[in-house]
This record gives sequence, structure tokens and C-alpha cells, in this order.
Amino acid sequence: MEKPGKVEILFDKFGCQGAFVAIQAILALYTGGRTTGIVLDSGDGVSHAVDEGYVIHHVISPLEYAGRALTDYLLALLTERGYYFTSTGNVLLRIIVDIGIKAEIEIVRDIKEKLCFISKDFVADMRACAKSPTSYDRTYELPDGQVLTVRSVRFRCPEVLFRPSFLNLDGPGLQVI
Repeated sequence: MEKPGKVEILFDKFGCQGAFVAIQAILALYTGGRTTGIVLDSGDGVSHAVDEGYVIHHVISPLEYAGRALTDYLLALLTERGYYFTSTGNVLLRIIVDIGIKAEIEIVRDIKEKLCFISKDFVADMRACAKSPTSYDRTYELPDGQVLTVRSVRFRCPEVLFRPSFLNLDGPGLQVI
């Protein structure tokens, strides 16, 4: 449902006296008691920057990738390593993804949110991980009790925000917008 329809429901069904619709990043500035600053709002489907309380559309272009693209990329990276997820709880079956958000995607999203991090120096971390792989090990317990160990995917996944070419996308990374 589009925003005008949602606002209409507020007035007609719930009798609201007023409504205010705004971009989350602008509200983040206001929450911090500021009207100026730069905020990066990277949600599930889009990332955009806000400067001085406004989204300047002709200057700042939103990136059409964000959290969902990272989750999908992490799923691909884990699949490359031989991990498969199903809602049946058996990790060594097949991936089932159809309409809607499935438990498998939620598991991968949870792994992303709990274990992934943005590397300060991606190339250095890749080298360090190659030299001492276990130093990057983190574990995640799956709902069926099995334990998943992840290494370089922890920082390779969010690197797509800065290197969209990892997703076969053209265009700038977050550091450019």
C-alpha cells in the first residue's frame, strides 16, 4: 500500500487529526537534536544519504542495494562453502526460497546482523584471514542445534556496500554517495 493510502486510513478509519510522513534519515538527525549533518540510511531495499536535513535528489542518488542484497549475497557465499538452509532444520538439504520471507532467509539475515562487520582494510583482512584463518572464526548455532563456522564471509558480505561489482552491479559504492 502506498503512503497516501496509509495516511487516508489513519484519517478515515482511526480518526487521526494529523499525520507526518518523513524520510527516516532526516528523523534520525532530529532525534539527535540536529538539523544539520550527514546520515546514511541503509535499510532493507535502498541506501541513501541525507545532507543538512534534506535528501538532495539531484546531487545524492540512492543506491538500489542495501540489507536485502547483503543477505542474498551472504546466502550465496555460505552456499559456496557448502552450507544449505531449509526450514525443516536439516542443514544439508536444499535451499527453498519462494514468495515471502522464509525461515532460511531469516537465519541468514540473523547471521549477517550478529557476525558480519565492515572491514577497515578489506585487502589486509583478506590477507590476514588467509594466513591465520581461525582468528576470524565465529560460530552460529542453527535452530536444529548444528553449529556453523564462518570466517572471511563476515567481512566479505558487507564489502559489497563499497564494491558493488561483487554483486555484478555498476555504479558507486557508499563511500562515493
